[in-house]
Amino acid sequence: MSPQTARALLLAVAALLLAGIWGARGRLEDPYRKTWAAGVVILGLSLLIDIAPEVGGPASILVAMGFYWANRNDFKGVSSGSGSGAAPLKGVTSVGSSSAETAASPGRSRQ
Repeated sequence: MSPQTARALLLAVAALLLAGIWGARGRLEDPYRKTWAAGVVILGLSLLIDIAPEVGGPASILVAMGFYWANRNDFKGVSSGSGSGAAPLKGVTSVGSSSAETAASPGRSRQ
């Protein structure tokens, strides 16, 4: 892996890490601590890329994967506002839903 490719990969991983942290800041206990930790790891990876780019490039991908898997419960619903992994909004209740709803008529219940 060339040094330019490894640096571009680290830049993309750093942007994803920081965007993920600040996208989930309402769900995180301390987003500033996680941002600081991500910055230290990014700095360490940049030094590793300066020394050995063929190791530092793939290591940045592994760090991003490890960071995501360690905090995957905090990041649910960040990329999509709805879906099975999205956290419910505080103060919002479900309107018009009942256990008897059908797929053909989602707003009406059978009587």
